[in-house]
Amino acid sequence: MSRRWAFASLVLVGAMASALFLTNDAHAARPAYNNSEIDAWNNYLRYGVCGQGALWFNDKDGNYGPSNDWERGYYSTGVQAVAHDQQYITIYLHGSAVMVGCEGDPFYATFIQSLSSRLTIHGTNLFRGRGDASGWTSIGGSLPATLDIRNIATPGDPNGQVVYLTFRRCGDFKENGSLDRCRAETLPVRIIRQAAPWRAEGESYIRRETAGNKNVDRDWQKATLFAKPGETIGFTHRLAMRDANANQQIRHTIRGHNLPRSPHIPASEADSVIDYGWSSPPLLKDTFIQHYGPYPGAKNPWNVMRYTVKASDAGKNICQRIEWAPASYKGGVAGSNYACAVVPYEYTLRPSIDVASTTIMLGQKKVSGVQGSIYNSGPTRSKPTRSAVVRFVAKAGNTIAESGDNVRMSIENPCELAAHIAAKHGVTISGACKDLYKDGSDRDFPVNQTVIHSSDDDINGLPVQSGDRVCYATVVAAYKQEVGKETSSYAVKCVVVSKKPKVQFWGGDVRAGVSFGGATSKGLVQTSMTILDDKRYGSWAEYGILSPQNIISASGAGLSDGGPAGGLAREYNALTFRNTKTPYGQFGRLTGYNYPAIKGTDSGLIKIGDGQLSGNAEYRAAQVEITGGTVKTGAYVTVYGRTVRITGDITYANGPLSSVGSIPQLIIRADHIIIEPNVQRVDAWLLANKTVSTCAEAKNGKGWPETDLLASGACDKQQLRVNGPIVTGSLYLRRTHGSDQTDFGKPAEILNLRPDAYLANYGRSRDSGAIQTMYSRELPPRF
Repeated sequence: MSRRWAFASLVLVGAMASALFLTNDAHAARPAYNNSEIDAWNNYLRYGVCGQGALWFNDKDGNYGPSNDWERGYYSTGVQAVAHDQQYITIYLHGSAVMVGCEGDPFYATFIQSLSSRLTIHGTNLFRGRGDASGWTSIGGSLPATLDIRNIATPGDPNGQVVYLTFRRCGDFKENGSLDRCRAETLPVRIIRQAAPWRAEGESYIRRETAGNKNVDRDWQKATLFAKPGETIGFTHRLAMRDANANQQIRHTIRGHNLPRSPHIPASEADSVIDYGWSSPPLLKDTFIQHYGPYPGAKNPWNVMRYTVKASDAGKNICQRIEWAPASYKGGVAGSNYACAVVPYEYTLRPSIDVASTTIMLGQKKVSGVQGSIYNSGPTRSKPTRSAVVRFVAKAGNTIAESGDNVRMSIENPCELAAHIAAKHGVTISGACKDLYKDGSDRDFPVNQTVIHSSDDDINGLPVQSGDRVCYATVVAAYKQEVGKETSSYAVKCVVVSKKPKVQFWGGDVRAGVSFGGATSKGLVQTSMTILDDKRYGSWAEYGILSPQNIISASGAGLSDGGPAGGLAREYNALTFRNTKTPYGQFGRLTGYNYPAIKGTDSGLIKIGDGQLSGNAEYRAAQVEITGGTVKTGAYVTVYGRTVRITGDITYANGPLSSVGSIPQLIIRADHIIIEPNVQRVDAWLLANKTVSTCAEAKNGKGWPETDLLASGACDKQQLRVNGPIVTGSLYLRRTHGSDQTDFGKPAEILNLRPDAYLANYGRSRDSGAIQTMYSRELPPRF
């Protein structure tokens, strides 16, 4: 066995006290791997003798793993965390020695004896390893020992507690030997206990706040409750320690669902955080470490434990719960079950549709003021649904109910839905359907009215005819809480496509407001006008219009070729005379017409056809029907009746005429003269004490020219031309022909006072005798 003295130097680097060891044998010793080895090396430097030993305790016995660095594997000096309630543990004594100059020799710790009451060492000899080129012994053996750790280290304390163990030992190159190097040594052992198996337990409750439980800890329940808008709900949360005490801090968080963000919560926290805080140790078993609630003694910062339900909360679950971390001695995060209030939907949606007018003119290019709205009568907002505004056309004669419910069809295609609604009323809509508005996604409707669409509708080019209806519908699905989005409610408003028929008076004046047949009227003259494409179309008289009251029309053929839309009334009223003093007029009293009463027509019915319209004929009956025909040359036919109905065209023969006296004439005298819809031409004098109607159909066997008998379908087909004077108490112009896209100025009636009426009377007056002069008187000239 060789014993060599060596010179070495120690360099300590950093907190680990790593050292580079140089010897006179020109090889480097490895650094010390724990504090005990540093002491051994320092002893080697002091005494210059190999076999300077190091000892330490750890909890390893074999399976050391990597052991070539500070406090690693075999050279570690720590003890793994032990159970929170463990009383004894087994630890192992390990050792090494500086063997510079003693390479190849074994080294032992001998005569080992515990001097600590807590430590029992099982054995007296420890093999520390054999010297090698590292300048140290190789990995050696281990010696078990039992350590009493009762009342040592607090469970859960990450720093644990250090226990100092003292024992006596010697050192030698052989077992049970001694180099007279024996001494007592004290080694530290850090004991770290696992935390006790504690857990935190949290619960959350809810209640409806009432006057009876205000500021009182009662009426709490875990079950979900139902709440209505205006009601106030309260929450309480409790966090308790269970199973064991805990010696650490626990964070608790109150988390809300569908609740507003608390203004006092910093931006770093999630929006759902209502409140948060920490419970600090000691946390004692079976005690509440946190308590929230809307009553004295509980935490309720900013009154976050109460919430008043709003109408907008419908369909929501309003919830709170408490969360905590760590959840137990094992760590993790836990939370209570949510305490919730369900706010059920309770609402009724009523769609409405408004249009600025009830009629539009044929040829009009837009419909103004189309507005669709949804009214929610509450008390909550609606569940998510969809709505639409759609336009469609119903042909003339069809009507659709203004509102309806329980339409079982999706709103996804509003035009298909509109066709379905129309079909419920037996109506087939045309192909002119258009979505004016459709929700792109689900939406909810708050209480009160929501306008979903408001605009003018461009209908330029829309294929419609007079009498058609342009209809607008507002539709909403899920219109009440009991039905789904496949069931809808609707509101419809239609505007009637109308036109303003025109009449033209040719060849004479129009006089109104004169006495006739014993009656005197105020004589208002009013006709309609149509303004389209910057042109004015209307009724007109070729010559003058005279009335004692207002005249709203056109005289002097003022609108015969249309007129500018912005023209002044005086520009198309050159021959208008109204006896109203202001702004102009005052022409004196119009001469009245007083025809003798019709005699001998109290009863009976006759028909007059083509064969009776010749010669000098006279017909009398209470009811007269003229089926039409040609009034022959030279004929002078007079018809008297209470009611005369013209059912076919009446025309004057074209000649040849030998004189003005041979011009045919038909004089019709009656109380009422009615012209049926199919008649296109009447060559006659029409003299009626009461009424003349240009279009009327029999109704239940009767015909009468009042407004309720006006039908655009019947009176729209033919234009009527009357060639002859008309004198009547009331003139009912009932034709609706013309005034359409082809010619907005085309009249429904042309009333033509031709010269043949004057000439025929002249011829007959000449034949009846000359005018004689009875006397003459000379008068002075007038200036």
